[in-house]
Amino acid sequence: MGYFVDLMMVVKELVKLIFMVMISPLGIMAGYLATWE
Repeated sequence: MGYFVDLMMVVKELVKLIFMVMISPLGIMAGYLATWE
């Protein structure tokens, strides 16, 4: 059960990170450059 809780925490952090990147112009630019490398 502890493993499941840890997994949920990781997923929550990933969603938060992705959301921040999507709403951030700098994040969008960074992602655009990363896809072209």
